Order: sequence, then C-alpha cells, then structure tokens
Amino acid sequence: MAHIKTSFYLTQSKTNRKGKAPVYVRIKFKNQIPVNLSMGIQLIPDWDNRKLKVKPKNKQAHAFNIQMTSIQLKTSV
Repeated sequence: MAHIKTSFYLTQSKTNRKGKAPVYVRIKFKNQIPVNLSMGIQLIPDWDNRKLKVKPKNKQAHAFNIQMTSIQLKTSV
C-alpha cells in the first residue's frame, strides 16, 4: 500500500502588496524528498498552524478548506 503524506502551509515571507500570502501543499511519498506545490490560492494570513487550515473568520475559509480536504483525500490512496 502506498504511503503518501500531504500537508499545507502558508508562506508569509512571500506576501504580496495586498497582504496576501500563497498557500502550498507538500506531498511526500514514502522516504522520498517532498514536493512543494503552490495551490494557486493567496489569502490574508488567517492560517491555523495547528490544524493546517484557514481560520473560520476568513470569508473564503470554507471553500479553501474544502479544496484542501479534497486534495488530501485524492492523495491518500
């Protein structure tokens, strides 16, 4: 059985002029080097580092969190 781990993180060091930072997904397969990919999502840093999700106070939190959960489900084969 394949062991794929996904995690999400916000890169505040790459915040743009509007104060939005990109969200990345890190995918790791077994003992391989992880791959970091941009999700194409930029948001004001309302990020929960413990849960690795957008905080509910963000207007678009629900949509972003559903998208991230969908990616996790697709990679957990």
